[in-house]
Amino acid sequence: MKNGAKQLTKKVGGYLLGANIIIALFAQDTEVKDRLHSEIEIYMPVIVVGEMFFGFSKQ
Repeated sequence: MKNGAKQLTKKVGGYLLGANIIIALFAQDTEVKDRLHSEIEIYMPVIVVGEMFFGFSKQ
């Protein structure tokens, strides 16, 4: 997912991650990992947590 890092949403003091970015992290996307490596605060909305649980339960 080469364009994954471009889809990160910059939030005051950190990044707000969407489901596609979480999936890219699980896929070891180096571009996304490099972008997030220096961040102190990373946020994940509860909706994305729900999407991840739902997706994982289907596998």
